[in-house]
Amino acid sequence: MNKKTVSQPIADLEALGIRLRNDGYPTVFIEAAVIRMTAMEELVVDNATELNYLRYFFEEADFGPAHEDVVMIMNEGYNGEFPEGY
Repeated sequence: MNKKTVSQPIADLEALGIRLRNDGYPTVFIEAAVIRMTAMEELVVDNATELNYLRYFFEEADFGPAHEDVVMIMNEGYNGEFPEGY
């Protein structure tokens, strides 16, 4: 494979952490891949932590006598789909 004729595809591969060796075979930048995987794992943990807190809050929040009204108003103001059970 001639690197001069495929410069954009090579740049695309490098963005994924893959490069071509001198003989044209792909090589993965292991260190870069591990860094990206670690960042993705941290994001998943952060999202799971937030989701766990929101579930806890939904189950435990008590707005007193106005609880049903507050929940109804909050639900009416939400423009997305409700998850199952909410």
